[in-house]
Amino acid sequence: MPGIPLRRHLLEVCRDRIEADRLYTVRELAKLAGLAQNTLWTMARCGALPGALSYPNMPGASSNGPQYIWDGRQLLRLIDQPQQILLDHDAHPAHSLHRAGCRCDSCVTTLRRANQRAPRQQSEEVFPRASRERLLALVADGTPVKDAAAEVGVNSRWVYGRAQWDPDFAARLDEAGWVLCVFGVTDPRCSSQAGYRGHRGVRESRPPCRGTGCRKWLRDHTRSESEQTPPDEGRPSDLPHVLYPTV
Repeated sequence: MPGIPLRRHLLEVCRDRIEADRLYTVRELAKLAGLAQNTLWTMARCGALPGALSYPNMPGASSNGPQYIWDGRQLLRLIDQPQQILLDHDAHPAHSLHRAGCRCDSCVTTLRRANQRAPRQQSEEVFPRASRERLLALVADGTPVKDAAAEVGVNSRWVYGRAQWDPDFAARLDEAGWVLCVFGVTDPRCSSQAGYRGHRGVRESRPPCRGTGCRKWLRDHTRSESEQTPPDEGRPSDLPHVLYPTV
């Protein structure tokens, strides 16, 4: 069971609402902190909330396992004390361990996969195959993606969100989107910053290009910036960088 320091106690958010002269059950403390009861149980068992009192018959206490009840003064002291918590990966699910502060590769990977599955299942319901085929046909005929998305009953975020994880759809969308290029595929300004941002002027004005070439420029530019930016050591990222533009 790896031990990790708790950078910021999870009860810090409700410090001002903890009363020093009262007792708190798991249910009451979870409601006060805006956390799931299972998360509080995990924190208690992993050592993030030590020193709990035991009152088996107190209202609000669980009937299963140890009864965790804390004194308000004790909780206020715990918030200010550095904590070293032991995370039992065999006893608790990854999402509870992640909420308790674990950022190991196993927990982060499991949480990332769970976060990916839910939107993909929802995408099949909101943006089914028939709607995708209709959208691709509209884009190939020169309809902007935003307008084509509205035509099939979704918005552009559903379209580009799908393209982030569905390589076949992304490839077909890119192929259809070449006709949307403002300059034209053979123009040297295609696939450039100038094309993507457009231009507003007195003598010359052109709209921002959302064709495949300029979108590819934005994807490459975003990827390059993300590779050069150092990670935030104080707050690890739980999700991969979004490389497919959504606007």
